[in-house]
Amino acid sequence: MSYKKILVAYDKSEQAKRALAAALELVEAGLGQRILVVSVYDAEAEQDPTFEIASLMAGGLINDAATAKKPLISELEETVEAEFGDKRECMELMALRGKPAEVIVNTAKDMNCDLIVMGSRGLGAIQAVLGSVSTAVLRNCADLPVLVTH
Repeated sequence: MSYKKILVAYDKSEQAKRALAAALELVEAGLGQRILVVSVYDAEAEQDPTFEIASLMAGGLINDAATAKKPLISELEETVEAEFGDKRECMELMALRGKPAEVIVNTAKDMNCDLIVMGSRGLGAIQAVLGSVSTAVLRNCADLPVLVTH
């Protein structure tokens, strides 16, 4: 089976980097053609008073002034270029706003993706406390295969 378009949920975490690496391996093995790298910014979650504490526990505070001012797509482009620049030709990047699990599922369907690849835990600190994004995607994406990497 070959996947024409693989959506990778990407939040700069080590788990997301491993998920993108796994998707790239599928492409290199001839099992995939294109990768849609989707980064979702959930501004609503950052309004929660526990966000700062939870994000620090997850390994980094992502709500700093520099990040807030920088356009989301520019930040995604820089991060992916730094980590995976030599394989950039098979990737399309999207930076979106909204609830991560909902945006991931809807984007995969809207963009006709054949597979979703994501890490088991990422920088979504509030989600880690209340329920993981990967679990929500699995629960709401019955018609698409989902590969969750560790």
